[in-house]
Amino acid sequence: MITYEHIGNGGFRVGVQGEYSFSEPICNQVYNDLIFFLNKSKASNIDQVISKRYARASLVFLAFYFESLANLLIDEVGKRFNCSQQLEQIYKKRDHYPKPLRKFQAVYSVLYYGQKLPLDTSGIQDLFLIRNQVIAHPPARSIVAGTGITKGKGLTEKGRSLSLNKFTHFPNIYGEFTSVHTQEVYNETKDFLEKYHNLIARKLSGAAILFYLKKL
Repeated sequence: MITYEHIGNGGFRVGVQGEYSFSEPICNQVYNDLIFFLNKSKASNIDQVISKRYARASLVFLAFYFESLANLLIDEVGKRFNCSQQLEQIYKKRDHYPKPLRKFQAVYSVLYYGQKLPLDTSGIQDLFLIRNQVIAHPPARSIVAGTGITKGKGLTEKGRSLSLNKFTHFPNIYGEFTSVHTQEVYNETKDFLEKYHNLIARKLSGAAILFYLKKL
């Protein structure tokens, strides 16, 4: 099969019998949804309740964007260096990091001969903690007020709280996340991706993934 690479947007493949397919990275579509919800959450003429709703949605899509980037990164590096199995062996080792972040770490490890990723990952860990524990898998109930409970820092009925690594000033409660919180996590994610881009750019010259790492 003849393959034509369409750098930056996807792949175009032509078969010997005239069959073809055109692919586009999912992260490109997720990015558009993320920006839509983020902009909606910050609109000046919007009700605060609706603004918070958009802010929560944009947080979810920010995590989706990072995850789709991780998958694209693994795919491109695995094909370019014929190391897909090696990458999989690294990122499938379970630890306290979310799987998408382990994929970023695995790629850096392979490209730089086993070295550890020299970037602060606490903000990215928080992104997935918020996505998973507050929004995607919310508890049955939260205690929103009570003796000794700071506003926005409530606990679940089982007494559990959200233990964030970097954004310790954030609320723990589903309904308290605003566009200000989302923008802060967005900025942190953008900074991480830009620094990661700078670390691997020399190794992946011309790869489509480099474009998406700097798109936020």
